Amino acid sequence: MDSSSKCNNIANALRKLKRYDEARAEIERAIECYRPFGIAVETWKSFDILHDIEIADGNQQAARAAWAQARQAYLAYRQQGGYPSQGNGGKIVEHILGLLSQQKSTEVNALIHQLGNDPNASESLKKLMQAVLTILSGSRDPALADDPALDYDDAAEILFLIARLEP
Repeated sequence: MDSSSKCNNIANALRKLKRYDEARAEIERAIECYRPFGIAVETWKSFDILHDIEIADGNQQAARAAWAQARQAYLAYRQQGGYPSQGNGGKIVEHILGLLSQQKSTEVNALIHQLGNDPNASESLKKLMQAVLTILSGSRDPALADDPALDYDDAAEILFLIARLEP
């Protein structure tokens, strides 16, 4: 697994040098090395690096596929009890669920609107808050997690939230 981590680092360095074919080969090597270990080795990070490589190389379709794989790997991690470890999105969703369990819907709405309108919030966090509001209003549409403006981990949090709220 240590060599896979090195492949991640090498792939990132090669991407920054715009040596995309070599970067892609390195990250694909890391993904293959990680495959037998499942979520224990955070494969979503390698898929995210592949996404960045494909974006930089102008391969939108391949970038989208890598993003979807990162989202799926991170979702599997969360579904198997993993903690929200990436950005703030997962932690915020967990906080919102905690407030809801305490029947503090006024605080939930205030938090969602505050974060959704914060000029310093990332575009992904704003989209996540819009999706959470839509979900809390009754939607269970998994397409909410398909917005390309979402980071893969925020998109996974949307799917995880939907799954936890379904009867």
